[in-house]
Amino acid sequence: MDAFVPPGYMAVGKLLQLASQAILKEEWLEPMEFVARADRRRAAERLRGLFRAHSELRRAGGDPRTQSEFTALSETMQQWAARQRVLFDRLRLPLLTGTIPAAIKLATGQLVEIPPYFWQSDGAFRAFYNQEATVDDGHGVRCRGRVLFKLAEVKEWLANLSQPPATATPEAKARDWFLAEVGSGKKCFTRDEYRAEMVRRCGISNRAAGRIWDEEAPEDWKKRGAPKRS
Repeated sequence: MDAFVPPGYMAVGKLLQLASQAILKEEWLEPMEFVARADRRRAAERLRGLFRAHSELRRAGGDPRTQSEFTALSETMQQWAARQRVLFDRLRLPLLTGTIPAAIKLATGQLVEIPPYFWQSDGAFRAFYNQEATVDDGHGVRCRGRVLFKLAEVKEWLANLSQPPATATPEAKARDWFLAEVGSGKKCFTRDEYRAEMVRRCGISNRAAGRIWDEEAPEDWKKRGAPKRS
């Protein structure tokens, strides 16, 4: 167990891993807290080298899409970004309402509460990505520390995920279903097939299904051409 995480709390990586299992029904892609620091450094160096090679190839008039290693990495990053967006979208509401309390742990060991309104700010997504945040300690002093979440409340929220809220509208349920499909990172159907499935599953109108597609479908899903079938 990470010595930095006090009893009764969990770190960002663990929350994302559990949320991924509950929402996307799969393992999270290498939670950063479980990746050794040396491995992170090597991965970052490899990534920088690939981007340099990509830039040089483009300047020389070549097509980076012909480089299989860069293409594979690009696809992995797109899948990772889609998963992260789905998870953060689902976590934002319980964080904003205080259903999942959060805090930062300072170098001194002190815990400072993260006010719920923080999760509506520009720094909210960065707090998940960097696992750190800067908040006011309540006395006008800005403090930076590692982000932690209350363990018991997280477990309760995760346990209730399988029970959709009674107040959820058919359109909200359709959007959740489609976001989970996007989070899988793999386009299995055409636009019209996805829209028809939302209508069938949730009883929404074709217009509502089209609106969800327009707002939530990744740009590469909107390109013409049949999806790859497995």
